[in-house]
Amino acid sequence: TMQGLKAVLDMLHWFASGQIRNVAVLAGNIATASPISDLNPVLMALGASLTMGASGAAPREVPVRDFFKSYRVVDMQPNEVICSVRVPAPKNRYEFVRAFKQAKRRDDDISIVNACLRVQLAPGPDGWKVEKIHTGFGGMAPMTVRAHRTEAAVEGAL
Repeated sequence: TMQGLKAVLDMLHWFASGQIRNVAVLAGNIATASPISDLNPVLMALGASLTMGASGAAPREVPVRDFFKSYRVVDMQPNEVICSVRVPAPKNRYEFVRAFKQAKRRDDDISIVNACLRVQLAPGPDGWKVEKIHTGFGGMAPMTVRAHRTEAAVEGAL
């Protein structure tokens, strides 16, 4: 399915104003590392990675989950730029992705909190179980974060 990309498009619909969307660059939004970014939780839950490049250096790949270090601090050298964003294709046909945003206004407003959940289900003898869950949350900490304990508690549940 393409639910992951649909989650990105859903968030882009509410992202900033039309004028900003017309000139904005995805890499700029990521590198700014706002803890309430609408897109970073989605990219984190989708398992996206960034290709970083610098003049005279070999490109390097950084998973989005490892990119954010603290408040507006990222794993990026001063001479590097984000060259590409890679979102892996789903490996499980029973994968579901949903993104959520809470703001004072629905349009053209910064998030209070936001989240993205990617759940992979698997059929079993006793019914469906959660094979894997990936989370991304904004507005919950000084940087975009995962809910590791929640992921561990939910995985394997019926």
